[in-house]
Amino acid sequence: MGVFTRLVAAAVLVATPAAADPMERLFSTPHVAALAEGEVLSYSHSRAHAGEAGAAYSAILLRREPAQGRVVITLKEDGRPDQTVPFRGMSGNPILMLFLEQLVNEISEATGGSPFYLRNRFKDAMRDRMSEVAGTTDLGGSDVPSHVITFQPFAGDANAGRLGHFSDLEIRVVLAEDAPGMFVSLTAATPGEPDPAFFEEIRLDAAH
Repeated sequence: MGVFTRLVAAAVLVATPAAADPMERLFSTPHVAALAEGEVLSYSHSRAHAGEAGAAYSAILLRREPAQGRVVITLKEDGRPDQTVPFRGMSGNPILMLFLEQLVNEISEATGGSPFYLRNRFKDAMRDRMSEVAGTTDLGGSDVPSHVITFQPFAGDANAGRLGHFSDLEIRVVLAEDAPGMFVSLTAATPGEPDPAFFEEIRLDAAH
């Protein structure tokens, strides 16, 4: 994930004033700074491709370890050992980095596209073509102020035709300051109701 982290960091540094607000909200905000040491955030994970449910993590856990200067994500899969992924020197929520890197890898495997090329398309879209809408979202049965950030990584790309249904992929991120870790949901989907050709989502479940 280090390569993708560096690419996103570069995007932040060259962000235009018009794009600064959603970029800062995603990458420069200290999303996890308010978490107590040892507090654990639990996220659900769902995935579907070509109308069939795909392999998904049974749970994604995030824990801040300030004494070690890191945030740790634990990926749980039924029947497999837990995977632990540490992120050092981050005050932002690395759930975003995990989500984006997973998407790049899945698209690369499904289409044969270069992950380096795909990461650059994500970076360009985040720098130049993100939109943001303020509103409210449900959090534990209550409506709280939120921000919805969306972008299409392959819109206008000359090679989009080689990506099949992924060419119309849209990323949607919902953030709320009242939510622990601030990220309420991260969704990637292609057009199509009720069963898009591709759907993946990470959603905040609980803090404990």
